[in-house]
Amino acid sequence: MNIPGLSIPGLSCDPSDLHPTTTATLPAEPSPPRTHILPAGSEYRFELPLKSHLSHPHFSADPASSFSSINAAFTLRVTSGSAELFGTELAPSRPYAFAPGARAAVFSWAGAELEVQGEVESEFVAEETSMAEAANVHFALENLREASTRSGGVGGDASMGGPRVLVLGAKDSGKTSLCKILSSYALRMGRQPVVVNLDHAEGHAAVPGALTATVVAGLLDPESVSGWGSSGITGPSAVPTSTPLVYFYGMEGLGEGIMGGGREPQGGRRGVWKAVVTRMALAVTGRMEDDAEAKAAGFLIDAPAVLGDKKGYDLVEHVVSEFSVNVVLVLGSERLYSDMRRKFAPQGQTSTEESVRVVKLTKSEGCVARDETYMRALRAQQIRGYFFGDKGLSLNPLTVMVGFDDVTIYRYTEASSSTGTSSYLPGNDSDSDSEYQPTLNPSTSSTTIFTKTTPSLGLSNAILAIPHTSAPSTPHADLLTSSIMGFAYVADVDETRKAIRLLVPAPTRLEGRTLVWGDWPEGVVDLLG
Repeated sequence: MNIPGLSIPGLSCDPSDLHPTTTATLPAEPSPPRTHILPAGSEYRFELPLKSHLSHPHFSADPASSFSSINAAFTLRVTSGSAELFGTELAPSRPYAFAPGARAAVFSWAGAELEVQGEVESEFVAEETSMAEAANVHFALENLREASTRSGGVGGDASMGGPRVLVLGAKDSGKTSLCKILSSYALRMGRQPVVVNLDHAEGHAAVPGALTATVVAGLLDPESVSGWGSSGITGPSAVPTSTPLVYFYGMEGLGEGIMGGGREPQGGRRGVWKAVVTRMALAVTGRMEDDAEAKAAGFLIDAPAVLGDKKGYDLVEHVVSEFSVNVVLVLGSERLYSDMRRKFAPQGQTSTEESVRVVKLTKSEGCVARDETYMRALRAQQIRGYFFGDKGLSLNPLTVMVGFDDVTIYRYTEASSSTGTSSYLPGNDSDSDSEYQPTLNPSTSSTTIFTKTTPSLGLSNAILAIPHTSAPSTPHADLLTSSIMGFAYVADVDETRKAIRLLVPAPTRLEGRTLVWGDWPEGVVDLLG
């Protein structure tokens, strides 16, 4: 692999290698700008090459400035007409810069001319899009909001608020993109919807591994790594940011689900996930009762891909029950659509029952499969952006030293089927139609979710969650359902001095606090260069 500007003298037989010239370290000349004409109802799709920041010719050694230099690799601007990216209208003549690995589609309703510059893996203009279908869904949801307002839903009964939407689909079916489009369109109508991200593999307003709920009250930032914009939990900012409610899941997957004999591990990954979802649902519905605008707009739930599989139907039922979902959008799967119709909108349903509308949508042809290499690089970018910011918002995180005895670190430990009951977990109720239902015993809580850990070198490069609870009386229950105030990165562990060097996004006192160490996401080795 050739890395621009890096040459090891004596490695080859070329005498020029012994005396490298300055021209070898100069950045590559930018490619000339290109023009793309978008007819009405078409979109420009592009995929940028996935490059690490170390191999990029314009990389700066300063981590705080690395994003601005990376993002300059590809720019796009609307020279005439009007266009939008995932529902967010692009300003005319303003250059938009995107990070390596970005994959997006710029759509135009009336036609536009785009000027792009930079290296791409793929780019083309597509005339067949699913934007008209997404717009129809938006107007249908808007009709529900208007009907709720006319019936006195704002400030009234919770069941009469705005639409409560769950988006289901297989992996890389366009669920997150649809949520961006629907939230952007709602925002353009003067609404303030709540976006609930239950897909911990996607970093929305936090690092990957977290579940978040955010009131969308400002324009989405198409240049940000996640496409949603910056988050207030990364530190103070001069520009408006979203302030999410964050819970930490901290494990890679959701387990295998029902095991042989119709049983699943008590206190396993799915039990933990259900508990966090239940706590978030209580917080979201409580917030909407206090916020008339958010209640009238409703919410959108971006679900993980496992909920689109038959093994995840118990999780779907749990989400629908806890959030009182009344609209289910199914992307690109006839079987999933049929199963959801049979489960939530059966024929013969009485008029006294609250109906759940199940709608099938076409999977966009612009959806691109993302392999594990891509997702790992994306997670690293999102973690780096959380601490150092991205283009247009540079952050200056702090490095603090804490002693081993100054903080208490708990690590997630997946329970086995023999660990006993998980009765203390919220959400472990009988809302599933599977054969197995947990045995509830309020006097017993022997399931181990967290293990107290002594700091060691194995903690290096890990991401630690900082919950609001500082001294949990019952660690397994309190830590699991506590919201997160922020995250810290373990830069170094000094076993001799018994001290930990942590990178934090904003000034905070960590002495006496409890930190949570998850098994996922994986650490970023080169975060500090």
